[in-house]
Amino acid sequence: MAPDEMDRIGREETARRNVDAAENWLRKIIHYELSKSLGPNYLSVEGVIKKELIRQAEEKTRQLGTAVLRPVDTTTFEQAIYLITHPTLFSDFFRASLSDAYPLGREQALLYLRRLKDIRNDVSHGRGSTARQVEQAACYANDLIDSLKAYFRKIGMDQTYDVPMIVRFIDNRGNESHLQDLSTNVHLRILDLRPSGRADLYPGDVLVAEVEVDQSYDESEYHLFWRVTGSSRAQERKARFQLENRHVSEQFELIFDVVSKRDWHRQSGVDDRLTLLYRVLPPRS
Repeated sequence: MAPDEMDRIGREETARRNVDAAENWLRKIIHYELSKSLGPNYLSVEGVIKKELIRQAEEKTRQLGTAVLRPVDTTTFEQAIYLITHPTLFSDFFRASLSDAYPLGREQALLYLRRLKDIRNDVSHGRGSTARQVEQAACYANDLIDSLKAYFRKIGMDQTYDVPMIVRFIDNRGNESHLQDLSTNVHLRILDLRPSGRADLYPGDVLVAEVEVDQSYDESEYHLFWRVTGSSRAQERKARFQLENRHVSEQFELIFDVVSKRDWHRQSGVDDRLTLLYRVLPPRS
């Protein structure tokens, strides 16, 4: 691969990871504030949320068929920005948490969040990412995240929200996910890949998978482990595992755990856990 092409891919990856981290934190504050004030079905509150967004949220919830989905995860990034910068919602629910990032208020928040969205769109549609956009993505994302982290510390919610979490998964079978449709409960954070048609494995196959952790946390702040059904865990960012006859199963699990270096953890001794479900078929005859 030519150096220029490597540089382009590196810029896109860096910009994408920063925007993904910003979006992840944006969804955290939306869910926290709106569920606390409007209830668990906050996207169904007519008169506050526009009817088209309510309709789309309800339709996606029906399609996903899961009761553990956060309502905010039925929205696009653009719709999440709409919720944050809605004049009434911003004033009533989000001004305090965003004041460090956007001291001038709603219009400033709208300006910088739209810039993040434009950077995301350029990367997503193959238009690339300039060096300047990479700088902007890092600055805008970090300003937003730092403001929200400070807010959660101030209100005593940092043990729930200020923890490193997995934001993306990819494997060598062609599966990839930003995990937006999954519960944040570590016991329910399960991605069943079998319906995709790209989760059937055989003894002798090598499964390679890796996850990305929220970009706003330095790798020195946490440990990342992986394990498969019936094995001890390995402390590596990328899982690489060769299947044997003994692994044949209708449900074969690959599990990633994120454990911060603090003396407390979000749930059950870990800060995040992602369980991936595959199927290992009997040996080919």
